[in-house]
Amino acid sequence: MKPYQQVLLTLGLGVLFSPAVLAAASDHVSQVLLTQGVRYEAESDAGPWYVFTLEVDTDATVIEIQFTTPAGHTYIIPAVPHQYDPWTGVQTSWEYFEDDDVWEWEYEIASEYIDPFEYYGDGDYLITVFYAWSEPDQITVPFRIAGTDDPLPQPTQVPLAIEPVHNTDVASPVAFAWQPCTDPAVNAIWVGAERTDMSDEVGVDWLIGPDQTQWGPAACSAGRWQAELTFYHAQGPIDAQGVECWVGKYTETEWSFSVGGPFPIYEVWAGHTDYVQEPENWNIHYNIHESDYVRLGGSDGYTATFKGSYPYYILVVREPLLVDCIKGSDGNCYMGPWVTGNLEDGWALWSHDEQYATLGAPTGSEFIGFVRVENPGHWDAVTIVTDKAIDCPDGDVTGDCFVDLQDLAVLAADWLTGTRIIY
Repeated sequence: MKPYQQVLLTLGLGVLFSPAVLAAASDHVSQVLLTQGVRYEAESDAGPWYVFTLEVDTDATVIEIQFTTPAGHTYIIPAVPHQYDPWTGVQTSWEYFEDDDVWEWEYEIASEYIDPFEYYGDGDYLITVFYAWSEPDQITVPFRIAGTDDPLPQPTQVPLAIEPVHNTDVASPVAFAWQPCTDPAVNAIWVGAERTDMSDEVGVDWLIGPDQTQWGPAACSAGRWQAELTFYHAQGPIDAQGVECWVGKYTETEWSFSVGGPFPIYEVWAGHTDYVQEPENWNIHYNIHESDYVRLGGSDGYTATFKGSYPYYILVVREPLLVDCIKGSDGNCYMGPWVTGNLEDGWALWSHDEQYATLGAPTGSEFIGFVRVENPGHWDAVTIVTDKAIDCPDGDVTGDCFVDLQDLAVLAADWLTGTRIIY
């Protein structure tokens, strides 16, 4: 959870309900966070993501959350640890945080298009809280400028981080720095980072002023990290029927770095042991570095080839990775059988067609997702085809980004047959 508390203003807004509802809602709901923003990825050619998030913190008596948007649409947050719908981009979560003794209910939609925002919008959000043994309660949260019907201003400046540099390895403690914020809509900044395996996190204790350009240094454990720099227009705490609420709009930039590494985004390991036949060792795939497998190499998300002849190869990731297919040294995409963990849209791996599977989700392990493939019997290398490509060296004609005897063999065969091809 990001600590948005103690940010700027005490606005003291409230909507009058009956005393019974007022007491009941605040007895079971401790906080509501409602935000809408535009999220960017550092050094990415892709466009931004448009994100809407609702978070409700409750005690253990709550069994479901519903909310109705100003546009008149109603959505449900079920008591399920994690759900994701790839067709709509909606994910919900329900998680207990022991340190705060709260259950966090979260609804988030992230889209490459702004159109879904039409289903949410500015205005009053009606949140309905359901209990196991009593009637539901309702809370009205104003997602607008306090005391008016005017919408919250949307920041437009894209945050630009200076330190740590994207995709570099740094020493701990880590200092964070960024270019100054000049957007008049911004009244607060949040900065922090989390290990991609969710085992460690650092960040400001509360939102800091928009004139700040640095924070830290902060002690970061060895591993790969994802950082966030967020420019907010935030308002709160708002008193909604005795419940503390925070609302805001933002722009955000995400970037990666590592400590004590480098730790590439993905690695390829290979070995002779079939851990699928040993159910007690199933989780070894998430911690393959603790096994008898050999590390063939790694990459920061780019298409790459890894050489070695083994019965089994395993692709493991430290952060989500888009994978087109896994090719053998014969140039064919692997078709199965599959052994995977945290793989979404796995059907996309069957062919090299720029249709991508997403590999990786938080697990608490060294690696957050894996794909294990079996050598058909004649492979001496595997190529991980992702959504990113690098320029291969001159002389590479087989597409594995190596200049070796295989390239010379192709050139020699073409020369002997009189074929003239420009590679």
